Amino acid sequence: LVSDVQEKMESVEKALNLAKEAVAACQGDEQEMLKVATKEVSTAKVALSMRLLEVKRFTAEAGIQAQRSLQEHQQSLQASLAEIEALKKKAAENKEVSKRKEAQRKVEEAEDRAHQAEKSAADIFDESRIASMTAMEIREAGDKNQQAFKGT
Repeated sequence: LVSDVQEKMESVEKALNLAKEAVAACQGDEQEMLKVATKEVSTAKVALSMRLLEVKRFTAEAGIQAQRSLQEHQQSLQASLAEIEALKKKAAENKEVSKRKEAQRKVEEAEDRAHQAEKSAADIFDESRIASMTAMEIREAGDKNQQAFKGT
């Protein structure tokens, strides 16, 4: 009776450890691992509730010992649930940090392209420079400028 619950608790512990590793690694699979851990906790919780009902039919001494053991497992499950909630918060924070970093990278990339476009346009908008350029050089500078602005 208690061994069945013990097996479920081991499954919860394994799933929780995998979820911890996934959250620490921040590779995008943490939400899936947290779902698995939550499912394992739910399964163990149902099994534990059923066993607690069964224990009530036992004789006094055997029932009390089994009930104590099951209540310890119940407390462990509550701790696991709290840990999963903390991991969910951490995963959400990691996701936000990742999104901010990606946004910052894109902003820097756009700023760099705009700077490059501005540099390529310098020849076209500098009157003293354009006056000394041939028609072919002006056309090439214009083409270069258009290419630079396409990237922004």
